[in-house]
Amino acid sequence: MHIKNTLRTIFVAFAIVPSLAFAGNATPLEVALENCEQRIEAELPGSTIEFTPGLELLNGLVLLRWQTDRGIAGFCRVTSDGSIVEFVNPYALPRGQRPIESLVFFETDEYTVRVLRLVEQIYLTVYDRTASKIELDRALAQVIETENGTIYTNLLGRVTYQAIVSPEGEYRLVIQSAGRTTYESEGSPSPLQETIRPSFPLNP
Repeated sequence: MHIKNTLRTIFVAFAIVPSLAFAGNATPLEVALENCEQRIEAELPGSTIEFTPGLELLNGLVLLRWQTDRGIAGFCRVTSDGSIVEFVNPYALPRGQRPIESLVFFETDEYTVRVLRLVEQIYLTVYDRTASKIELDRALAQVIETENGTIYTNLLGRVTYQAIVSPEGEYRLVIQSAGRTTYESEGSPSPLQETIRPSFPLNP
């Protein structure tokens, strides 16, 4: 089992939450991470795991989102003492039972972009039509609501992809690398549902 360095950010974020008590020499987050790792290892042995930086406190619970090097993602919901109360790996479900909802689907001059909701996760897929290559495949994404519209951004990776939907329903794709915008273009609704072929089904 391997864990990437994004955990350091999570430890810092967890330490500044005063309502979460420490148990012995291990913090609740350390206990939660260990329990979550063990569960992932049991279902997906040999995986490299990356946890999303930052924490979400929901009804007194902490949500730890994870993604493996195989592109599989899910989350662990834990209590303030580090105990797991819910473990979700959507891809453990048979294909016909996966609740997939398409939120955004548009094309620019070079790319096809799709945003999906699977269980409680948002995923972003970006397909380069000129190279016939999927650049981003079911990557965990965050949703940011602004006055200028809704922004879907991948959480992990060195290249940042932003699928933007304006209040007027206009689409835009922005790609950034090392703090520099390498691509930006307006888009339009995709006429073809089969343009993207990610490694999980578009229709469960």
